[in-house]
Amino acid sequence: MLGEFTEKLKFTGECLGWGQKTSFDIVEGWLNSPGHRSAILSENAQYIGVGTVTGENGVIYWALFTAKI
Repeated sequence: MLGEFTEKLKFTGECLGWGQKTSFDIVEGWLNSPGHRSAILSENAQYIGVGTVTGENGVIYWALFTAKI
């Protein structure tokens, strides 16, 4: 997304985390963090992408990206 739209982006926000076992847990953690909460609830968050990957160590890594074009 960034590669294709970098010059057009008017807003971006990101939330990263690891170790939480459920989507509820990670979202709860992000919403309890002022910076992450701001990125998620911003009126500029027109688009959202969310992804996870489980490392070889069994830890779940979470990512959330918001953007406005």
